[in-house]
Amino acid sequence: MIHSSALPSRFVGRAEELAAVAGSLSEQRLVTLTGVGGVGKSRLASEAVERLGHRAGRAVVWVDLWPLQNDKLLVPAVAHALGFANHSATDTLEALTRWLNYQDVLLVLDSCEHVRRGCRTLVARLLAAAPGLTVLTTSREPLGLPGEHIIEVAPLPARTDGTELLRARAALLGTPLVSLEDVRTAVRLSRRLVDARHMQARYERAAHAVLGEERHEELMARSVAIGSERVLQDLLGPVSEVN
Repeated sequence: MIHSSALPSRFVGRAEELAAVAGSLSEQRLVTLTGVGGVGKSRLASEAVERLGHRAGRAVVWVDLWPLQNDKLLVPAVAHALGFANHSATDTLEALTRWLNYQDVLLVLDSCEHVRRGCRTLVARLLAAAPGLTVLTTSREPLGLPGEHIIEVAPLPARTDGTELLRARAALLGTPLVSLEDVRTAVRLSRRLVDARHMQARYERAAHAVLGEERHEELMARSVAIGSERVLQDLLGPVSEVN
């Protein structure tokens, strides 16, 4: 699998979500993991694909979309990840769809929210042209395509998996949480993170309702770079004013 993101070595919890992703990818051609930024969509997608393994003859290709400034770069990024080079006079997307018609590929598009309209157009085109293609996306919002199977990714439970994840990350950084007070602090921090994710989700829903799709997508592009909650608060004010 082509995957450039640096991920922690240990995966914590989410047994039900892993089973749901595995089952969906065996039955659906388009599966989207949704949830607020930082909730664990990319990590879940990576773990699910790794556990599925490579079906005989099937390529698995991961495309990180978060570096893209706009959707004009989407087709070149996907073509590059697939190892496709257009040496003809044909439009790159047209040539890519013809080439994919003969491929058996699981294509993972990670962080679609800030180029969601472009992803929607591209994925619809590719799925229509390539019967052997399955697409798994991660996005704060669904692409909005017919037949899209959506799996919502919620924050990890604070007292159990959320705390265990913090302990695993601390150990990975060489500062294991060993004392009772360390564990209590991890539980408190995990609870605060869960609360923050819920608040972030409220801001994002409010932003979409107030701004509309195009302006909201621009906002997501900013939030990918500098942090969604701060951007949304600066633009919309207290969430109680827009709910």
